[in-house]
Amino acid sequence: MHDRVTRLEEKIMELEHSLTQLNDVIIDQFRAIEKLQIANQQLQNRFDSLNESRIPDEQDERPPHY
Repeated sequence: MHDRVTRLEEKIMELEHSLTQLNDVIIDQFRAIEKLQIANQQLQNRFDSLNESRIPDEQDERPPHY
């Protein structure tokens, strides 16, 4: 009986260690995703401002027959 309890305790310790490692990975991924979302928003804002300040070319305008 004592052996069985010892094995269960060891298994629980292994599972707790694995859980901690997985939690650390999830936290790292969450931080990376947040940084990517911020960078994406900054690029989108830059693209929008460049697009707004651009002077339209003749090629951008539709021909009169459309």
